[in-house]
Amino acid sequence: MFLRAIAIAGLACGLAFADEPLVEFNTDFPGGNLLVQANEGKSPVVAPDLRGGRDWFYWYFEAKASKPGRVTFVFPEKVAGFKNGAIGNQGPAVSTDGGKTWAWAGRENVRENAFFHDFSKAGETIRYAVTIPYTESNLSEFLEKQAGNSHLQTGVLTQSNEGRDVELLEIGQRRDGRRPVIVTARHHAVETMASYVLEGFLAE
Repeated sequence: MFLRAIAIAGLACGLAFADEPLVEFNTDFPGGNLLVQANEGKSPVVAPDLRGGRDWFYWYFEAKASKPGRVTFVFPEKVAGFKNGAIGNQGPAVSTDGGKTWAWAGRENVRENAFFHDFSKAGETIRYAVTIPYTESNLSEFLEKQAGNSHLQTGVLTQSNEGRDVELLEIGQRRDGRRPVIVTARHHAVETMASYVLEGFLAE
């Protein structure tokens, strides 16, 4: 009975002192996307949040450390046909200022379908994304810089299925004999890099 009591107490202690998560996840911001499948200890298991859609590979999340240490973010072995968990060839895009500026982490911290980060202190908050995001705030910032440009007009092309305005930007002048050319930058959430190219095109 005594040994059984010790075993039961040990089991209870094991449950009580299970590996505490080292990071707290957040996706409550424009573009945020992640499904946390498990968050125990140093290796949380995550995946793209499909939200009812087909298999896809877009993810963008924020992680806040509870204490210093290495955290390994593990993705499914196969995501939308990618065998590395949809981690890009340059590693994840990383932002340390809440998504204002971005840099590529590189492949040094990538291990097949996972990547790791060494948090230096408690409370350190990092954003990670499969690519450098482009959201409404980026467009607003661009349009503010072009406010004095008489060659650029803004309007609304149509509305999305969810009732959101689809912006229309026009450059040049409408004149007889001139044929308008439609230029689009992206069709899916993950194609954000092309939006920066279109910014440059419009600015030029």
